[in-house]
Amino acid sequence: MRQREMVNMDRQSVRHGVAGVVAATALSLLLGACTASATSLDLVIAPVINRVAGSGPGSNVWALSSFNSGPGVVFDYGAGYPPDPTHLSYDIYNDTPSAITALHLEIYGWADNTEEPWVLVTDPTYPAIFGTVPGEGGPESDIFRTIIISPDGKTIDFTNGLLLPGDRFTDIVKSFSLTNPNYAAMHSSYSVPEIGAAALGSVLPLLLGSLALLERRLRRGNAPPGAVG
Repeated sequence: MRQREMVNMDRQSVRHGVAGVVAATALSLLLGACTASATSLDLVIAPVINRVAGSGPGSNVWALSSFNSGPGVVFDYGAGYPPDPTHLSYDIYNDTPSAITALHLEIYGWADNTEEPWVLVTDPTYPAIFGTVPGEGGPESDIFRTIIISPDGKTIDFTNGLLLPGDRFTDIVKSFSLTNPNYAAMHSSYSVPEIGAAALGSVLPLLLGSLALLERRLRRGNAPPGAVG
């Protein structure tokens, strides 16, 4: 996968991370004050971060590190209406050595394209938000159980889920705008568990569960043909 470079009139960064913690049961979608429609704002974006069958590299699968070099690193890109057709047909896999537990996205301006080379311009007043797309619904994820949109609609956080090393996931958006095309400039980053005295109690069960799942995967991969494990 080629390492992408982008033009940003305000900053240069390295692309969007995606993250999570354990397969979801009930999705809790907290939209705050932003159940916007396409008639009230010019551009509405609803990210979709769902699990994909399979593991590791493959056909039409990008490596996460080809966009984002590590936890907390910001990658900037363009997304909006219409959705990028390439992203609709490609997935991403976690090629990092870490379990990813959260994803953060922020709209900070406008973009001229969703493919490179692109121009990304900082403009806090640009009329674009995360929210509910008419006829298609709001943001969704079967990886992250909690999705929170800020009251101004400019940021969205996917938390309470888990993406293990090798896991595949979608990186697409539902969107609508009164203008075609219409693209927002986005910051993106992902998080991994913080291990410290205060966090150890809550993180340890998650890590133990992850290790158990990895062990089962390795056992199946090393088993002779026909073995049941």
